[in-house]
Formats: sequence, C-alpha cells, structure tokens
Amino acid sequence: MEFNNQIAKEIGFKNWLYWGSGKSETYPGIGHPFTDYWGNWVDTMCGAEPCCFEMGGCSDGRPYPPPRQTALDKKRGDMDPSLAYDVSEYGHLGYDQNAGAPDASKPVQNQYTGTWAMWTPPNDDPGVGKLLAKYVLKAALDELP
Repeated sequence: MEFNNQIAKEIGFKNWLYWGSGKSETYPGIGHPFTDYWGNWVDTMCGAEPCCFEMGGCSDGRPYPPPRQTALDKKRGDMDPSLAYDVSEYGHLGYDQNAGAPDASKPVQNQYTGTWAMWTPPNDDPGVGKLLAKYVLKAALDELP
C-alpha cells in the first residue's frame, strides 16, 4: 500500500482510475486503498498537540506540513511527523501554499488531469518478472554509448 499512497500523495487519490467506484475489490488488497496520510507510521503528536496532516494547514492554525520535531543538530528519527504527507484529493505536485488552501474539487494548479491505475499480474508466474527484466535491460543497454 505504501507505493500506492506515495503516488496518491503526489498526484492525488481522485486521479486513481477506480476511486469513485466504491468497489474496493478493484484494488489489490483489502479495504480502502488510501490512508489519510502517507507515512501513517509516524508519531502524530507535535509537542503537546496533535500534528496537522491536512494540506493547506488545519483550521485552528496548526501548520502543514508538520514541523520537524527532532532538533536540527540531531539526526531526524524515522518517526518524525515532518516525514508524513497528506494524501489529498489531487496531490502535492504543483502545490504552492502561498497560493492558499487547495481546492478539493479540482487538481492543484491543474497540474495533473489524467488518471492512474496499477496493473496486477493475473498470477505469480515468475516468467512475468523475467519478461519485464528483459525489456528493462534492453532499454538500459540501448542507452549505453
């Protein structure tokens, strides 16, 4: 699910081809394909209050993205809330917080208007991997001088 949430973070879950279908069985896995925010394993507290994981900031003034909780002179921990991102309707690509809050009914600055879906092979035949590797290697070798 992390791979899918990363794509959704960038271009949004409403660009997923099947997002409006209500048919979670079209998604490879169980349940709804997207979490509220990508990086849902991070700490959710920013000091004494909950962090804001809403692109554009929270209505009570908490900033987004969540500020770094680890001191600047220390290595940032894997659980630092600043590593999480909102999985919003139309994603982060093109988002400029100086332009105001994003509009949930249209792509951020109209940066992406297509759809995406993930292909799931019909079975676990290892030949699929071999076939894909063949084309990846061919493309890589074709680029060599």
